[in-house]
Amino acid sequence: TAYPNATWGFSARVKPVKELYMMTGFFNNDATLSEDKNHGVDFSMQGSLFVIAETGYLLNRKINATGLPGNYKIGGYYYDGNSDDLYSDNFGQSYALSGNSPAEHHGKWGFYILLDQMIYREGGPESKQGLTPFVSLLFAPDEEVNELPFFMNFGLVYEGLIPGRETDKATFGLVYGSFSHDLQDHQRDEQIVKGPSAPGVQHYELVLELNYNIELTKWLHIQPDIQYVINPGGTGDIPDALVLGFQLSVNL
Repeated sequence: TAYPNATWGFSARVKPVKELYMMTGFFNNDATLSEDKNHGVDFSMQGSLFVIAETGYLLNRKINATGLPGNYKIGGYYYDGNSDDLYSDNFGQSYALSGNSPAEHHGKWGFYILLDQMIYREGGPESKQGLTPFVSLLFAPDEEVNELPFFMNFGLVYEGLIPGRETDKATFGLVYGSFSHDLQDHQRDEQIVKGPSAPGVQHYELVLELNYNIELTKWLHIQPDIQYVINPGGTGDIPDALVLGFQLSVNL
């Protein structure tokens, strides 16, 4: 759930050694929490269970470590609830063509991999200046219920790229998501039924981003941002878009 709706949960984290951690969380995924009747202190267990677990290896993250730092993480999740089939009804037919309600499936799962590793350092062993690539890979393999079975982002961060601006960060990123084949089949059938009024078929969306975080003081940062969105919405019905942004951060 999201603010201001709260739900119960439990999480735990252990570190067998300083470089390795394991953690897990269990959460009540009650979709009715936002209803007016559900307020105050409520520890009911009406919702489905959401479980997530992660383990990570923290390379050269200890105090006084002299090697190049990195983080290597892998995790997975399971949602113990029901989800609509993106294509079929209960008879295995296209629900867009049959007019029936979509079939329901119990359970939904996925896993992810998060990596970042400094590959070049300016200055001595305690310097934070240098180049760090990062990548995130997210997999939700069951295309019957997951709209985005694959999502990834990749990027490069350089801290201290401009001389005299040692704490500024320049970042280039790429974000990509591909849509479910079952969802695409449903959308094609919708086009047969509804004709030109039907939405387009979603294939993929790709975003290129360039930003620069300027540290004016320890507590004040500004960050101009440029994004170029390719195939917005995944359908090709909308032209590629250039997006200009700006972020102000105040940490007191």
